[in-house]
Amino acid sequence: MLKKILALFISLCVVAAGYAQQSNTFLWRITNPANEKSSYLFGTIHLPQEPFMLLSDSVYDAVSKTGLFYGELDYMNMSAEMSEDDGFFQTKLDYLDSVKKTAGWKRMIMSINRNYHVSVDPDSLSQFTKFGQDLLADYMKPDPGVTALDVALSSYAITLGKTAKGLETFKFQIDMLYKILDARLTDTTLLFDADVALTANMKRFYTTQQFDSMTNLIETINPTYRKIVFDNRNSTMADSIQKISATQTAFFAVGCGHLLGSTGILNLLKAKGLQLTPVFSGNKFSITLMKSIFETGIQNVRKELEKESADNAEKPATGEKMEEIKEDVIIDAPMAPAKKPAKKAPVKKIKTKN
Repeated sequence: MLKKILALFISLCVVAAGYAQQSNTFLWRITNPANEKSSYLFGTIHLPQEPFMLLSDSVYDAVSKTGLFYGELDYMNMSAEMSEDDGFFQTKLDYLDSVKKTAGWKRMIMSINRNYHVSVDPDSLSQFTKFGQDLLADYMKPDPGVTALDVALSSYAITLGKTAKGLETFKFQIDMLYKILDARLTDTTLLFDADVALTANMKRFYTTQQFDSMTNLIETINPTYRKIVFDNRNSTMADSIQKISATQTAFFAVGCGHLLGSTGILNLLKAKGLQLTPVFSGNKFSITLMKSIFETGIQNVRKELEKESADNAEKPATGEKMEEIKEDVIIDAPMAPAKKPAKKAPVKKIKTKN
């Protein structure tokens, strides 16, 4: 019942939004020729800030219609993957120790110190890490009590009873960061300033939904960086989306930059024969509020079910007792007025002859 009410609420909002002015959208309906049911693709932004928690009602509607939720990662089970002791993280730490001894590393640290007026010690990985964090701190600083949009969406889908999974693994993304580091050691055009500009512009364009500006931004970033972070991963994710949407209904949520450009997921899926239709809406609601409303509703329904179960447990269940209950009901029911007995017809006396 609660799901029906929520679906009705969202549907009414979607209908109302149909009269609103259409704008650029990061939500797309996927029609796979192998499946009569639709899936959805949504572009997110990996920032834990309040402005990005306002989502279109069409996004909530799409999540409710699909059976599975796929983020870039399985955000709810990252800790389990990280705890697997398969030597992955130790291998990466050993690699960093060896990288610190290379000429490329020393050249990169010297460039950082010169251009940013800092004093990073070439032998200190912690100082290098802090430099990177400080560089993007103003743009990535989380708002109090706010998590990244991707994580919030995954949590919301689970609240609705969906199964949440990831298109990539956490270790895959860690490995990607090491590939970027390798590229920095050999490609002197791969500047840290470009990272700052990319984050700042993505944040601005996403808030205002400047689809064309963001597409141009992705197309013009450093080719080496684009290949590692976007092009290679876009191809793999598009393959997975095509395969999954052929047999199931799913809501796919990936960073908005992966959707755009000539090598973006949208174009890749179209090339595979899938139909991508933009889904517009003008009404926005906080995902934090929507999740809270739904969780409160579930709690209320659970309380009602528990009360109903307790009430049923108190009622007798045997046939004999049920008969007693029926009798009580009959006795307690208003009784119809008693009918007056019918008058007996007078008895005629028969005369007999003597």
